[in-house]
Amino acid sequence: MVKSFLLNLLKKLAFNPFSRKSHIKLGVYGPPNGGKSTLANRICEDWLGETMSSVSHIPHETREIIIKEQVTIKNKKGKELTFSLVDTPGIATKIDYEDFLKRGMNKEDAKKRAKEATKGVIDSIEFYEVLFKFIK
Repeated sequence: MVKSFLLNLLKKLAFNPFSRKSHIKLGVYGPPNGGKSTLANRICEDWLGETMSSVSHIPHETREIIIKEQVTIKNKKGKELTFSLVDTPGIATKIDYEDFLKRGMNKEDAKKRAKEATKGVIDSIEFYEVLFKFIK
């Protein structure tokens, strides 16, 4: 289902990644708990038979950039595309440890998660900026 959706989307956008010679990095960006890791897992499960990231109902489960190298897909004509899939922490403007306390975490774990999440957001923004400059 995800396979056909992605392939159809690329076709509609008149973007043929199978004709590219360079390596592609496909980054998944968005807000906390927006489904980024779920999507990355689905892509990896469909094409590699394995998961990539852990998911949680508590925001900021992904607190570091996770890169899965060598994801290879084939189109109907047998052409292959190998790319790196990048799952990023959710982009947020405010991360407060008290929000984690409300979700049942103890104070020490909540402060640790908030600190790691803040670092993850900064890393994601920096990674995106570097990637965007490379594409231009």
